[in-house]
Amino acid sequence: MKTGVTFVLTFLLLSMPVLACEKHRAMTAADQQIAPYTLRVLSPETLIPGQNATVKLTLNNPDNTPIDESMLAIVHEKKMHLLIISGDFKEYHHIHPQQVTGESGVYEATFTPKKTGFYLWADVTPPGGQAYVSTMLGTLAKKSDIDLKPQQQASSTGITASIADATLIAGSDAQIQIALRDDAGKPLTLVEPYLGALGHLVGFSVDGKRILHAHPVDDEYPASGVLSFHVNAPHSGIWKLFLQVQQNGTVHTFPFTVAVARAAVKPVNTKGGQHDHH
Repeated sequence: MKTGVTFVLTFLLLSMPVLACEKHRAMTAADQQIAPYTLRVLSPETLIPGQNATVKLTLNNPDNTPIDESMLAIVHEKKMHLLIISGDFKEYHHIHPQQVTGESGVYEATFTPKKTGFYLWADVTPPGGQAYVSTMLGTLAKKSDIDLKPQQQASSTGITASIADATLIAGSDAQIQIALRDDAGKPLTLVEPYLGALGHLVGFSVDGKRILHAHPVDDEYPASGVLSFHVNAPHSGIWKLFLQVQQNGTVHTFPFTVAVARAAVKPVNTKGGQHDHH
């Protein structure tokens, strides 16, 4: 699929505005409402693996007027977080476009892709509240090779991250705990604030249509080395999660694969009412 096509909004908007208080959370079912912003990639049309690519895009209101950078609140130290995931969900980037001088609503940032096609999600906070707006970049394979096997542990240069078993049900609040360990298997003793939080946990449904973005509930790094996140996955299925933390100025990325179960459906009795079975 080419980037010349404008993709109409497929994001969710928080009903409670998030201002420059440096706090936002994962979306919950009660927060969801539709809002028709659009995100469109102007360039590049194609990506060459291994070569720097400067992504230039527009962010517009429902009436197609530009959303100027002055309209966006600073959240987690930035006005726009661009969350980029490859079509096979193996390559993840978290970058921060800035408005092009003299071009209202036009933003750009550079990254180095290893693949030729990506889903893009802009995490922004215009006057209406926090919003995720999506589009595509480059050319996605007609059938991507997505690894659906569970992955609960990942490593990055002296750090191992393990995600604890958790019951994840679509539309329900849940807690995810991730333990960070050093090479000796002991709790990691140092994690620095990164973009206003001790970590960033971003999740994508493997159909490319949904996203979640959460931060640790703790304001101070726990001695246990275990970070806890409150999340709410809006749809069942396989999700790819990416945790990013910073140590000694280096950002480490840990990929996980988890399953989200369908929400239980209450049975309907013969009189047309609903009741629970206990």
